[in-house]
Amino acid sequence: MIYEVNPNKLCVSFAKSINDDFFPEAMAVLSGKNPGWVFVDNPETPNTAAVYSIGGEGFLMLGNEDNADFNSSLALFIDSEFKIRLASIGFNCVEISGHPRWNSHIEEVFKYKKLDFCKMFVYRLPDNFPAADKSYSNIVKVNAALLAKNYSNKKFLTDKIESFWGNMESYLKSGFGYAAVENDIICGLCFSAFIQDDICVIDIETVKEYQKRGFGEMSARQLLQECRKRNLKPHWDCMEHNKASRKTAEKIGLEYKWEYKCYDFYF
Repeated sequence: MIYEVNPNKLCVSFAKSINDDFFPEAMAVLSGKNPGWVFVDNPETPNTAAVYSIGGEGFLMLGNEDNADFNSSLALFIDSEFKIRLASIGFNCVEISGHPRWNSHIEEVFKYKKLDFCKMFVYRLPDNFPAADKSYSNIVKVNAALLAKNYSNKKFLTDKIESFWGNMESYLKSGFGYAAVENDIICGLCFSAFIQDDICVIDIETVKEYQKRGFGEMSARQLLQECRKRNLKPHWDCMEHNKASRKTAEKIGLEYKWEYKCYDFYF
């Protein structure tokens, strides 16, 4: 069986009981900080969970991967009710990720689909990384003052942040970020997509016309400094084939830590 539950203390306790910081994004959804949906095998004593992050646009699998009843129920649910739910927000693709021990189970359950996957690389900051305090004239903090200005493409920024935080109020209360600006254009954005315990999951995007000008690196360095001030560990993940993202992560001092598979299929 599969049950949908609201994020609550029980969900957080379950996630912490498996002692797994593999997906801090899932923990942030479970705690109610970021928008998403939570599905479990037992609403009272969950053993397995599928956490859908709206910002991350995919399922993150937690708990007992050998739960055959839950796994098959999830597949049926996705093919029926959940497909309609995704269509209502404009999605026609499902992404599913888990710890590597989940791989064979995901492949088995969705073998009837045209299942594809990509490798995701996770980067974090080494403990001995030296502190730095540098500012850049065209990198500005994403706060209420910035939002009050009339940038011609401000919707790019607000849409991106709201996809992870639900609304700008939640972001302004709990998140932080930096934008690269030039005249009245927001050229790029690097911000805290999720914050869970002492981990800050980073999201970064540069407008296509302004790529390869260093905006991503500068905004990321600024965000890194902010993470250090707040005693947060930066968590950066990207697709294996996204060489630009990997290069930026390594250039600002992050180190490769682990990888996992992100599976996807279309309806």
